[in-house]
Amino acid sequence: MSTPTNFTLYLSTVGDSVKIENFNQDGATLPEQQEALACRTHQEVLAFLEKLKTSETKGRLNFYHLNNYFYEKHAGLAKGTAHPCTLEDQIEFVRFKISEISQGARHATPTASRSWCNIV
Repeated sequence: MSTPTNFTLYLSTVGDSVKIENFNQDGATLPEQQEALACRTHQEVLAFLEKLKTSETKGRLNFYHLNNYFYEKHAGLAKGTAHPCTLEDQIEFVRFKISEISQGARHATPTASRSWCNIV
């Protein structure tokens, strides 16, 4: 019997913070919730997301990204809402933001070879 997936991880609009919420509000918690809240930079978020790739907790999480209408892959999405987004796509987005900041570019468009966030 598998553990129910009742937690949602939300990546912030710009990717510099992340939070995990229990959407069933049944009082259950995960140790990663406090770790997620401690992330304050893109590098910390990236390290946290990378760590989740091999965590048993990954299977208990739904992954969402708050819409960023300056990011080409989020074009047409409503401001202030979130969409399902795989952990791999979240990692790609945070890496893109780190690259964008290090290159001094604002609102740059990722390369066409990148995959789109899945919208369900």
